[in-house]
Amino acid sequence: MGALFTGGIIACGLTVAGEQTGSTTTIPTSDASASANGDADPGTSVCTNTATDPLNCGRCGHSCLGGNCVEGACQPFVFIGALKSPIGVAVDSQKLYWSASGGIFSVPLATGAPQTPEVVDAGNATTYLVVENNDVFWTRNIGALGSINARTLPNGDVRNLFPFQDHVSGIAKVGPTIYFTRQWIDSLAKTLPDGGTEIITGSLSFPETVATDGTMLYIAAPGGYIFSVGLEGGKATTLAGPLLGEAPCGIAVSGDTLFITLRDTGRVVSMPKTGGPLTELAYQQPKPHGIAVDDKAIYWANTVAGSIMRLAR
Repeated sequence: MGALFTGGIIACGLTVAGEQTGSTTTIPTSDASASANGDADPGTSVCTNTATDPLNCGRCGHSCLGGNCVEGACQPFVFIGALKSPIGVAVDSQKLYWSASGGIFSVPLATGAPQTPEVVDAGNATTYLVVENNDVFWTRNIGALGSINARTLPNGDVRNLFPFQDHVSGIAKVGPTIYFTRQWIDSLAKTLPDGGTEIITGSLSFPETVATDGTMLYIAAPGGYIFSVGLEGGKATTLAGPLLGEAPCGIAVSGDTLFITLRDTGRVVSMPKTGGPLTELAYQQPKPHGIAVDDKAIYWANTVAGSIMRLAR
């Protein structure tokens, strides 16, 4: 089920420097009858083999969105590669966004055409990001001089919304409030209307990333835990852990399901957002970090390999 990658050691929340190249990458499509957004074209695809047909994988009409189909299961594939240490990933209805060495970049989700990354921000030390409508929000981890930043696309200036945030990492947003992890003090904080911030929960085992469904916050901590907590904070609930030797790194939520990257074992898994067993979605991924999900696919950053993977849901 997993991609054929192995990789070396890298820390969750790696801060990177340098510049991302603007090289053109062609995003593959497994069949000429795949449409621009990767859906099967019912007018040209005949459902006769759900075991290996990437346009009818596991069931008729289920497209692998550019990946292969093996024994009725879609396989992850490199959606875009030749990147410099990608970490964070976000997705909206039109584009994929990622943070990497040299800033934040995006490409359209459409498959089968050359993709030249668009530069969203050219700053260094960017960790994770979130996209809301035409706004991109991200954390910049420069130790005690970290910050929370934003830009309105396509032509807005970069805004430093909350400077001097100590060791910020993951980021999520509900309405006007931004939630973010502060790793070195094992805490989750939120922004306040007066321009300040406050810690809403702690003892989070070096929290890396945070995701939200609009009601609850979900936290992945490389110390070996998955937590949840309400928007107003309080004591966090342990949903999974200790996951010894796994290092939960990235987290995303869709419906009733959490999607998680496990850095040290190279796995991508899912679990019920109220807690429960882990289901393996991919393995042998070289130090996966950020993860994002939409209604069609799961995306994650393989930092060592320099790629963003895509797996059809």
